[in-house]
Amino acid sequence: MNFKRIVLDLNYCLFTQMGATSLVEDNSLTILNPRNSGHQQSNLACRLRFSRQDQFEAWLNDSVGRFRLLGLQPRYFVDELSTPSLTTLKTWFNSTKDFLFHLECDVDVIMACTFNDFITAEQQQEVNAQLMPKVVKATSDDVEELVQLVGAAFGYGDKLDWLRYKLTNQIQDPQTAVYATVSDSQQERNRHLTSVAILNKPDGLPNVMHVNVCGTHPDHQRKGLAMICLSHALKRELAPGQTAYLEVYDDIRHAQRMYERIGFKTQGTLDHFTATLPNHISDTAC
Repeated sequence: MNFKRIVLDLNYCLFTQMGATSLVEDNSLTILNPRNSGHQQSNLACRLRFSRQDQFEAWLNDSVGRFRLLGLQPRYFVDELSTPSLTTLKTWFNSTKDFLFHLECDVDVIMACTFNDFITAEQQQEVNAQLMPKVVKATSDDVEELVQLVGAAFGYGDKLDWLRYKLTNQIQDPQTAVYATVSDSQQERNRHLTSVAILNKPDGLPNVMHVNVCGTHPDHQRKGLAMICLSHALKRELAPGQTAYLEVYDDIRHAQRMYERIGFKTQGTLDHFTATLPNHISDTAC
């Protein structure tokens, strides 16, 4: 199967797991969760398939109305497998008469690691077991620590209720595995988490898994903790015949090198853009 299709299917699975309602139409997939309105991946439309601009505009009007009725920001994730094409859809979003969309373009590097590649890479690593930090599978008792860790690692700011909602549900979801490194100075019941890896394993895609999050608190970076945490998670969760996939921004080379050491190999890139209706008008160039 094409790596772009696999990664997009993994993302669609993630979106639907985070959402409260999934509206499946011939030309789109819409995810809605007004209970967690601050989480972008819980509230968006994606998998766009249109043949005519007038058809797209009619759908868009209905879609924007649906988001606004629920008090949600209209958001659209558009990937390069969308139709008619990424370039054409950019033009259509920018030429709507009633809305002024903000478009943010990104390029992701797609990497994959088979079970055999992971085993080979692990055998090549020289590891001093006595110096390895403890890695645990997170539980509901770790939610607040995880919120602070992930919020700091990715610069999410102070308003983290959406993240708390997301992590609480992911820890309870049997399709998701959350692992974290623990500071060696903490007791088990009051453990301080320093790095995290979140793996998503959709039931409907048994031969693949998705590295959803991998990050380290800024106070503990440059110690190799993210690599240790993700390696431990894959060792526990990746089974023979399975392949793990992840996306990383094309300009973050140090992260790509870390993933390569674990056994991930670059498959190619995936272009996409997000179209939103902002509260304040801003540059729409893309």
